[in-house]
Amino acid sequence: MEKIKLTSLFTILTLLSIFWGIFYLINQFLVKPKEVERFSISQLKPGEKFEEGLPSKVFKISGGEGIYPQFLKELIFKPYETATGDTQFFSIWIKDPMGVEKVTAEIETDAENVEVDLQLKEGDSKNGLWSGSWHVCHYRNKDYYEIVFKARSLNGNENVFTAFIENKEYKNDQ
Repeated sequence: MEKIKLTSLFTILTLLSIFWGIFYLINQFLVKPKEVERFSISQLKPGEKFEEGLPSKVFKISGGEGIYPQFLKELIFKPYETATGDTQFFSIWIKDPMGVEKVTAEIETDAENVEVDLQLKEGDSKNGLWSGSWHVCHYRNKDYYEIVFKARSLNGNENVFTAFIENKEYKNDQ
């Protein structure tokens, strides 16, 4: 009797493993990947210029489950490599079931930290794309500068996401 139970258990585990393997293969090779959302002209404020030739850099990001506001999907820089005098645009997806009240980006420079208020450009306050831009200044001494995105929800919860911007002037001087 004990031998029959073990054989049945082994058979069930084997079948589950086979089904899991088939499911995995279907998802890996037959399901088409989703389209990557890109920075678009509609994300700009009225009157802002969009430099069509500027390259964008998209970073896939994932926030912790249950931690809100949650940074998710992607962070977009246009352009990613900057120099003094450039205008840089950036966008980041944020989700919060209570709603997001405010999003800022604090950018480190050689002289000071610059704070930029981001605006909701797509979606809504519970799940949306927040965008901003800044005029690059006081870059010189390092190859990367820190940018800290800060989000505050309507119920007062706060969260931060840290990224880095590449200084093309430093790269060119080396």
